[in-house]
Amino acid sequence: MYGDVTHHWNSKRYRSTTVEVPRCEECWTAHQPAQKTKSSAGCFGALGFMCMLLGFIFALASSGSTAGFVIGIVGLLTLVISLVVGASTGNAEESRAMQYPPVAELKQRGWQKGTRPA
Repeated sequence: MYGDVTHHWNSKRYRSTTVEVPRCEECWTAHQPAQKTKSSAGCFGALGFMCMLLGFIFALASSGSTAGFVIGIVGLLTLVISLVVGASTGNAEESRAMQYPPVAELKQRGWQKGTRPA
């Protein structure tokens, strides 16, 4: 987390800290499938992108091949679904961590999540 941001001419000065949030076994177990799901979604996203790209290239190279467009559309759908799954996985555990008392205290003092200000 970072906070106490001040601006001096064309630079920013800030303080940062790392807050260790302990997890009970139940939370740790619940968090593991979310990480695996995000990893799988990333792999399927890459596969979908490659299928989409190759399918559309094949369709354009063979002057409007239906099979190429079908491969491209299937790849596009795989990409979109994997992005949605990857973005929506694991958010509950993260919000629970932001309610941990030391983190909540820093947030009340204006600190923000992240390593440094943008």
